[in-house]
Amino acid sequence: LAVGMAITILIGLWTYDEVTYNQSFANYERIGRVMVHNGVGTYKNHPIPLAAELRSSFPGAFKHVIISTQTQEYIISSEGKKFMQMGNYMEPSAPEMLSLRMKAGTWQGLRDPHSILISESLSTKLYGTNRPLGKEVTINNELHVTVAGVFEDFADNTEFKNVTFIAPWELM
Repeated sequence: LAVGMAITILIGLWTYDEVTYNQSFANYERIGRVMVHNGVGTYKNHPIPLAAELRSSFPGAFKHVIISTQTQEYIISSEGKKFMQMGNYMEPSAPEMLSLRMKAGTWQGLRDPHSILISESLSTKLYGTNRPLGKEVTINNELHVTVAGVFEDFADNTEFKNVTFIAPWELM
């Protein structure tokens, strides 16, 4: 009986995790992803000009059309500390679309092309309890940016759960 109940609870927890996937975003029911399907498979990658085409062909249909890189590992360093961290380059309206919960700074942080938004966990790794805003961070030992905001870590059941920083698309 105990084994049966334990299995039932585990199945219930797994089902809840799957049903609530990506629902931590404020307007999750209105967020979509453009994917390319050809005869071989379906891919998350698409040509960059597609965003401009969507904006011009469907004005008013979308509040945000955002270009983002795939989540990848980068070397993040600051104040003598270096870590391999997962992150994305995104357009400036991404924090609003993802309804980031800001611990410091604002959603507007990515409007400056030499800025970066970091997660609360990355902030703790780099700076401990010190205030991170305005401090310099280096991406891959070549791009120097300034911390413009700290956001709450993404939930574990989201597509962005591993993202610890968001840098401006313009830096790409």
